[in-house]
Amino acid sequence: MMTLAELFEHTLKDVYYAENAIANALPKVSSAVKKCSVENEPGAPCRN
Repeated sequence: MMTLAELFEHTLKDVYYAENAIANALPKVSSAVKKCSVENEPGAPCRN
C-alpha cells in the first residue's frame, strides 16, 4: 500500500506528464487551426 506522500508524488508526476503532452501537442493544433482558417470561410467547419 502506498503512503499519502507516495500517492501525492505519483499524482504530481501524472500532472507533469499531462502538461508536457499538451505543450507538445499545441503547435500541431495551432498549425491545423491556422490551415483550416486559411482554407475555409470564417465560421465554416474544418474538414480534413
